[in-house]
Amino acid sequence: MTTYTEKAAFSRKIILILLFLLIFYYLWSHLMTGVDPVFRILVSITPLLIFVPGIIYRKYKSASLLCFVLLLYFMVTVQSLFTPGNTFTESLAMTDIVILFTLSMFYSRWQQRADVLENVDHQTSKG
Repeated sequence: MTTYTEKAAFSRKIILILLFLLIFYYLWSHLMTGVDPVFRILVSITPLLIFVPGIIYRKYKSASLLCFVLLLYFMVTVQSLFTPGNTFTESLAMTDIVILFTLSMFYSRWQQRADVLENVDHQTSKG
């Protein structure tokens, strides 16, 4: 049986991979159109980049807030999926967002439990 710490560590790695894939998708899609200014690229990527340090430093609150931000990306992607002329990459982005959202929820819970168990272990070793 794996511990919460092991689950959190594994899911953190997958979250970072999926997060960078999503960032790369938005960067690629804006650059391929050629008409988007730098401001639109920054607006679409910056909210995702904000959560990278929190995930790296094992902050479960960052993963929880990432879930809320991903809901905005989910809404935009669903809207673009139902417009004529959507591409396969939009379907991949939707899949990435859904998996990232679900895994971020699990990571948040697992990291929170691992932190609680770590604090309990410190308390029993001191006492």
